[in-house]
Amino acid sequence: MTIDSYVYPLDLFRFGPRLPTTAAEFSTFPRSLLPGYEAWFSDLDNLWSMSTGYYTGDGHQASHWKADELTLFYIGLMDPTLASATSEWITYADLRALDVIGWDVRSAPVPEPGSMLLLGTGLVGLGARGGSGGGRNHEQLRRQHIREVRL
Repeated sequence: MTIDSYVYPLDLFRFGPRLPTTAAEFSTFPRSLLPGYEAWFSDLDNLWSMSTGYYTGDGHQASHWKADELTLFYIGLMDPTLASATSEWITYADLRALDVIGWDVRSAPVPEPGSMLLLGTGLVGLGARGGSGGGRNHEQLRRQHIREVRL
């Protein structure tokens, strides 16, 4: 009997009862792709529970974190019981999972106070001028902007 199985990048970090603790174990331990058996995401530094399957597991798609109703704590956005049109916080678990499967995860830069002051001054200036340029066309506004920048 042949069973079709699909393997996705996150499955490379999905382990069963034997959890790796070294790089050698990580590269040789079997991954857990059998529905109905406990599974964990592990990258050697982090460990999070994963759902075990819709039909023979915990009732949720296996490519998600374990539901917070089962773990009693929220792991992240990949919670299978998160209702549609619901806002939740992205967690370190979510960011780490995206990172290990190949996404470039970077923190958004925090604007410096001087940048915020400059932005605020510009917005106040636009408000004082009426914002739209008093009916002037786009080309006139562009030329005026170039002159102001050169000054």
